[in-house]
Amino acid sequence: MSSRRYLSGSEKRKRKKRVDDLIDSQRGAIDKFFKSNASASTNPNDVFALAIVPVGTEEPTNENSREEEHVDINVDDNNVSDHENMSNSSDAHAQFGSVDEQPDIYDPRNWDNLDNKARDILIEKGPIREEEFDLVMQDHLRRIQNKEIHYHYLSPKIQNELIVLLSSNITRSIIKIVKEAKYFSVILDCTPDISHQEQMTLLVRCINLSNGKINIEEYFLGFLNVDDTSGLGLFSVLLDSMKSFGLNINDIRGQGYDNGSNMKGKHQGVQKRLLDINPRALYMPCACHSLNLTLCDMAKSCGKAVSFFGIVQRIYVLFAGSTKRWNVLCKHVPIFTLKSLSNTRWESRISSIVAIRYQAKELRSALFELSHASDVEPKDKSDAKSLFDALGNFEFLLGMVIWHDILYFVNKVSKKLQSPDMCIDSALNQIQCMVQYFEAYRNEGFPSSLIISKGIADEMGLEASFSVKRRALRKKQFDESNDQEEILEAERGFKVKYFLVVVDMAITSLKTRFEELMVFKDIFGFFIEINYPEVIE
Repeated sequence: MSSRRYLSGSEKRKRKKRVDDLIDSQRGAIDKFFKSNASASTNPNDVFALAIVPVGTEEPTNENSREEEHVDINVDDNNVSDHENMSNSSDAHAQFGSVDEQPDIYDPRNWDNLDNKARDILIEKGPIREEEFDLVMQDHLRRIQNKEIHYHYLSPKIQNELIVLLSSNITRSIIKIVKEAKYFSVILDCTPDISHQEQMTLLVRCINLSNGKINIEEYFLGFLNVDDTSGLGLFSVLLDSMKSFGLNINDIRGQGYDNGSNMKGKHQGVQKRLLDINPRALYMPCACHSLNLTLCDMAKSCGKAVSFFGIVQRIYVLFAGSTKRWNVLCKHVPIFTLKSLSNTRWESRISSIVAIRYQAKELRSALFELSHASDVEPKDKSDAKSLFDALGNFEFLLGMVIWHDILYFVNKVSKKLQSPDMCIDSALNQIQCMVQYFEAYRNEGFPSSLIISKGIADEMGLEASFSVKRRALRKKQFDESNDQEEILEAERGFKVKYFLVVVDMAITSLKTRFEELMVFKDIFGFFIEINYPEVIE
């Protein structure tokens, strides 16, 4: 059966309806491009003629479209009105092309395929925003209707301006207090921030008389950006900051920094440059930092001291590197937990020494189990075996007792120096007591430490003897016995090359690093030695 050559009447009516609907949808679209004229014709046909805007320019390429171009509408069509209507709309159909292929200009998927005229219409009218399908818009409208919107009246710029105003007001209040006190001290400290920019902290210490009472207080004035960290560069930043705050540098009566060479240098440091301008600005280093550096000098004074702290850190690293190894440690060591050595606060290393000092036997048992475990890596087993042998060395046990006594006393003094009510006279007494302690410990500390370490060795089942270097043997006479002399010589060598070196370094470093504190004693000693209760009475 051959296919129909011409469209049926129903198909023609459907096509005509689609063309009419399209023409009606475009009616009046071009009016926006023309100015209204009172004398213009209001004939609907004229408006209809202006409303036709061609959208598609491509000719249909399928076979049905080519057949429709040669369709004889009069054939097999008894409806005269349909013929007339179709003939009247043939031009419009030719202008719009295939109505079925007309793209939706409001669909974002078709925006790349629109021609220039369709894009102009889309830009003029704008895309259709359907709020009912936008979840974000629905939530926004709901919050507005329910009055749940929190109005923000501060932008980031306004917030920064308010912070600057508050900061300037607080700074003016601090400067007013400092000027009322007349004399003040400056405290500087440098540290890099997260952006690797060197910043210097500026603090002032003065007497606050604003509330009618005499209170010594410290005030933070700000962070100062530093590009040159030399003594000259830091001193220049200090001078500029004093001028910007309106403070007189001749009113400075004290300066406190750390023990860096650029700060405390006697020739080109900040304290020397300030003393050249103002000789009354006495320099006082941080006592706790000086004490910490004293311990650093002691720990680096000899090779055995360096090796001792290396073994202590290796023990912690071995057990802390795995949860299984840590469980083995906890099974044998229930009281004191191993702790890592601090790189900055040396006096706090007492907590690391205590865990080994009072649990050496249990810790050695944990290392023994770890060195013979089957599920441990060969490297870890080797480290455990090495540390097991190190804890069985009598010289390590003796050094452990010595360092425990030293760090225990230094830690107590450091805590007192960090107390808020610490004064110069109390600090002087603490430093002098520490020097006296080391002088007495130099004479009495080794025998007492030797007795304690021998007791620990007996408890662990070890031989309390020093390692003796091998010597060339010679033939002995019948009345010679050098065994005891070799033991005494090894003990004497440990005392001279280890114990005395560490203690002498402590005494020397304390006197050197706290010599500035002794200057205060020479100047204000008469005032410190006054008995205040007797004066009041």
